[in-house]
Amino acid sequence: MAVKILVIEDNPDILFILDYLLLEGGYEVVSASDSSAIEQLDEIKPNLIILDELLTDVRGSELCTVIKSTDHTSHIPVMLISAHPNIKTFAEACKADAYLEKPFEIQEFLDLIRQLTTDDIAAGK
Repeated sequence: MAVKILVIEDNPDILFILDYLLLEGGYEVVSASDSSAIEQLDEIKPNLIILDELLTDVRGSELCTVIKSTDHTSHIPVMLISAHPNIKTFAEACKADAYLEKPFEIQEFLDLIRQLTTDDIAAGK
């Protein structure tokens, strides 16, 4: 069974690149350009959620806070990505499992994805 990753990114070019990298890496990808996918977590059942911090309708860190404070979703690893200079602070405050500053190196992104999904699988989630 492939690892399923939910990617929420409002920039279509970045979303395309993230999707491409993840699909090439053998992951199953569900993509969204806004926060509406968060309402479908029970159906999507992602092993990892990648959130852009500066979405047009909400901040990724706000979504992360909701995910991490809800019993049936708190176990899902969340990674914030952003060009915002305070992304580390936002990630720590919302209890994200990881963060990545844009622009990022492709290998750094893939290594972080592998680490987060391997940890998730090892924990039986």
